[in-house]
Amino acid sequence: MTNSYSWGAKWIIPIDQPPIENGCLTVVDGVIASLEPNRQSDATEDLGEVALIPLFVNAHTHLEFSGLSEPLGEPGMLITDWILQVIKYRSEQTAEQKNAAVADGLKESLVCGTTGIGEIATHAWFQELALTDDILVRCFVERLGSSEIASAQIEEAKNWLANHAVNDVWYPGVSPHAPYSVSDELFQGLIDWAIAESLPTAMHLAESREELQFMETGKGAFRDLLETLNVPLPTYTKRRPLDYLKKLSLAPKPLVIHGNYLNVAELDFIGQHPHFNVVFCPRTHAYFEHEPYPLKDLLRRDIDVAIGTDSRASNPDLNMLAELQEVHRRFPDIAPEKILEMGTLAGARALQFENQMGTLTPGKRGEFLTIPLEPTMTPLESILNIEF
Repeated sequence: MTNSYSWGAKWIIPIDQPPIENGCLTVVDGVIASLEPNRQSDATEDLGEVALIPLFVNAHTHLEFSGLSEPLGEPGMLITDWILQVIKYRSEQTAEQKNAAVADGLKESLVCGTTGIGEIATHAWFQELALTDDILVRCFVERLGSSEIASAQIEEAKNWLANHAVNDVWYPGVSPHAPYSVSDELFQGLIDWAIAESLPTAMHLAESREELQFMETGKGAFRDLLETLNVPLPTYTKRRPLDYLKKLSLAPKPLVIHGNYLNVAELDFIGQHPHFNVVFCPRTHAYFEHEPYPLKDLLRRDIDVAIGTDSRASNPDLNMLAELQEVHRRFPDIAPEKILEMGTLAGARALQFENQMGTLTPGKRGEFLTIPLEPTMTPLESILNIEF
């Protein structure tokens, strides 16, 4: 039996085409069948003076921290001090507690209107939790370590993925953690694996000034951190994120996570390689009181920028609309439709989910958010100012 339903609304915001006033959205068997400008005559149910928008796509999360009631540390703290607190918190959590936190994070994401997630996984929770088709997950298996354990790290990750079949709700990826935590051998091995298996690849890069200092000189807060942790120090110096971008560019779908301190040459390189995505985490960026984010520089180069919440270790919640509203407050001259695209279609492209979600387009998943309209604002302004 075919299930068909149509909703009328004052505005429908498809994302990939101009807004439709007094439109009607029809869903058949869970898939969008049509969009029509015939609200009054075609709708099974008229939702009134509201806007319909796609559900959000959160391009970067760490769901294992979803059990936290508030971020770790204090705003503006040194990132290496925060990392020590992250390590301590992780060491105190059992596998069962981590799995419970991931489950909580998935539930919170659904409540907040998110339908797709780019998750960084440090343990194989995806083998333990029963995912549903309410939310799609691109699970980037994270690896870090010295050259001595590179082969073992890669082999373990391969075994994790081999023991869990890809299905309609779970998709694999790989994540070399960051320049200060991944040896050359491990980084190259993960890139080779990503190329061989066509895996999207996510890496934290240009996240802090301290990271850049360590890459360029081998000194500073990250050297102190590694010595505190008794981690072997890399032998390299005089590097920039560009050195990593060149290797990441060989992977089929590279994601630069954060990119807070990319320089002109690095921005230009990403712009010249359109298969890159950069993921901006606005409220985490604010939590560490970083220098202004180069969002306009990224967009000026037509770089695809997606939005992520990062984790509750640096963010009060997993609310994607709150992230978009943070972007709107900090960049009021960026068009609202572009900001909404970053939280929907751009995220879907980053996770390779664009054929299933990200826009209200016939053939995609038949799901949407209903946003009440503010009479004194345009529909897009209403979305970026409403409390949710």
